[in-house]
Amino acid sequence: MRNKLYILILSSLFLPLTIQAQFVQKKYYESMVDSINLMTDFINSNSGDIERYAMNEVLKETIFNILTDDNSINFKLDSLKHISNITPSNKSFRLMTWLFKREDGNFESYGLIQTYNKRRKKYFVIPLEDVSTKLPSAEHLKLEGESWYGAVYYHFVETKINNKEYYTLIGWNGNTPFTQKKILDVLSFKANGMPVWGATIFKKHPHGRIYRLIFEYSTASSFFLNYDKQSYEVRTGKRDKKTRKPIYKSIKTDMIIFDRLGPLVEHMTNVYEYYVPETNVFDAFINDNGRWYYQEDVDARNPMPKRRQRRKETTPVRDKDFYKAP
Repeated sequence: MRNKLYILILSSLFLPLTIQAQFVQKKYYESMVDSINLMTDFINSNSGDIERYAMNEVLKETIFNILTDDNSINFKLDSLKHISNITPSNKSFRLMTWLFKREDGNFESYGLIQTYNKRRKKYFVIPLEDVSTKLPSAEHLKLEGESWYGAVYYHFVETKINNKEYYTLIGWNGNTPFTQKKILDVLSFKANGMPVWGATIFKKHPHGRIYRLIFEYSTASSFFLNYDKQSYEVRTGKRDKKTRKPIYKSIKTDMIIFDRLGPLVEHMTNVYEYYVPETNVFDAFINDNGRWYYQEDVDARNPMPKRRQRRKETTPVRDKDFYKAP
């Protein structure tokens, strides 16, 4: 009884100090967010590349220093501008990505990931290197560590296969003055916390065995790719008694839904600056036990979501709205 009393007294003494420390930390991170927003405003201004590159280096160092503090994972940093900030429900990592638009109209991707080493019970930070321009067949390659297919992410979906967590990332890359890209990638982790980019959890897609999916299309167009509840039809195994045609039933479920892309004219196949979405034709990936199964011709007559963010950490879905690309 006496020991319990001592514990209660000590707790009452230290609780105000703990609350005060949390308040101080909160104010610190709020001030750092303000500083980062000033930096990204400058990076996205009309200043020259040299000055903006210099500011980008300061930005990378600032974010790195913030993320090296293990306690930073507990703060949402949800007032950031121009930077995607993703943290899952289990706080196992934080992924921050952004784009740099050069004076020549080409985009570069930057990012850092704060990840957790379960063995050492400690977070560590990895600056990411965009290797997208160096990969001959990016959809069919798995990447690890700092090597990453650059994108800024506006949504992610948590799934699990055999008790291993996978995070399906949905992102955008401004790419060049002629084409832009939407990327469907997968993030998982080794036991030591090292990130693995890409996974063969996309099934029955025409591209075969893929680790990620890359949609490249004209900068003059907008392409829809997001996680949403829509419908698709499956055969019931029965036939109409009069017409003998197969009877289908409609299933409504959450899915990753996207426009179907195609060239404006047939002879422009694989010339992606001429690729645009087909009118009201949607395909999707439907989740089944953590894996994504390709489904053609999804019935997207349900109200499509507004092309706005669903959660604080994500960014707008509409291509040019996100980065104010010209």
